[in-house]
Amino acid sequence: MTVRLNEKARRNHPLTREQKKLNRLRSSTRIEIEHTFSRRKKYQIAADIYRNRDEGYDQTMNIVVGLVNLRAYDRIFQRTGLQL
Repeated sequence: MTVRLNEKARRNHPLTREQKKLNRLRSSTRIEIEHTFSRRKKYQIAADIYRNRDEGYDQTMNIVVGLVNLRAYDRIFQRTGLQL
């Protein structure tokens, strides 16, 4: 896994156009991921410490992710009329 951080401007060394574009791309990708995490955590079982059996963890998280995806598809359909 590679960690990619945004470039920072320093005194007397402003960012170039390419660095600004790259920062914008990285930020937009990061915010999409953060929004996905927050949508998942709206379901309390995904936000709290999981205290059930370990065998059921994957199935439980798959259900939560399926619900999040269903809501996302519904939002897309409401906005665009596209059936995914």
